[in-house]
Amino acid sequence: MLRDRTLSAISRFFKEQIWRSKFLLMAQTNPAIWHAMMSLSSYHLLYLRRMHYPGFEKTRDFHELSIRALTQYNAAIRAVMRSQESPQYKLSKLMSCVVFVIIEMLRDDVAKALILLRLGINILRHIEQELAEGNLPASDALLAIIALAKLLFDWLYEEVLRVSQIIGVDLLQ
Repeated sequence: MLRDRTLSAISRFFKEQIWRSKFLLMAQTNPAIWHAMMSLSSYHLLYLRRMHYPGFEKTRDFHELSIRALTQYNAAIRAVMRSQESPQYKLSKLMSCVVFVIIEMLRDDVAKALILLRLGINILRHIEQELAEGNLPASDALLAIIALAKLLFDWLYEEVLRVSQIIGVDLLQ
């Protein structure tokens, strides 16, 4: 229930200009974002094929696409970790986290998605605090990514709270 509602709502975010103007543009120069977007693309394709082709999970194509998706996911994580000295590190970390939350929803791993959601909210708070203190320059790209991340994280957080109330289990603990 949570995954289906979330994925249909997340599709709205892909229609935002920010995906074309910021994420895809940054992916051209930032290995972490590049690999995260390549992984997202592969996991999205796996999700669609599983929905439309019963038995797809037993095919060689499924296996190869799964390996490609996971390889790109791991490469994205390594690239984020290597970029810690880069001036774009905070933005890269936030953007990657946004993509990773979506990937985990596609993978139907709600537990990991929730862990990443909490991490993303913490990253976002830290960036906003640094902006408020004047310790981080406020570029248009950073402000646009912050706005998108807030929109996604706030919506997903509210959705998780709603589902938690319905099923009587605190999914956010």
